[in-house]
Amino acid sequence: MFEFYSADYRRTLFPMSTNRYLIENGQDEIAEFLSRLSTAE
Repeated sequence: MFEFYSADYRRTLFPMSTNRYLIENGQDEIAEFLSRLSTAE
């Protein structure tokens, strides 16, 4: 996930350092949240 974000960071319309911080420091939590969303009814 971080590799994609890093490669795409400068091409985004509004690059935000907050998003980068969350991905660098919360990757496991983000993945867990997305996993729970995909299995929610």
